[in-house]
Amino acid sequence: MPEILYSYLHEGPPNAPTIIGMQEVGQSTFIISWIEGFHGGYDQDIHTQISSNGQVWTERNTIFVSAKTPTTLRNTTITDIAGTNLFLRLFASNEWGVSKMSDIWNITRQGICFK
Repeated sequence: MPEILYSYLHEGPPNAPTIIGMQEVGQSTFIISWIEGFHGGYDQDIHTQISSNGQVWTERNTIFVSAKTPTTLRNTTITDIAGTNLFLRLFASNEWGVSKMSDIWNITRQGICFK
């Protein structure tokens, strides 16, 4: 008789995405490289937020990621970045809830720093 293997996925809120890096590609444009966390068994949305002070956050864009798509390095472009000092973070959401926030990255005109 053939052996049957089962794979169980825990349903629940997704894990936070991980920011791998950022690159400035224009005076007000950045490319963020990131990997999504475990999806919790459902499609998820990845939300990008920016802040000028690290306290008040504005959502800039949302990226849909199918639960059927393998985890891979992804890139997201953020445009119209104004100011000389900004903070950026990501989080995920699915039918079960919202992930924790990713680590916060600090964008300055002198470079990009992990906070």
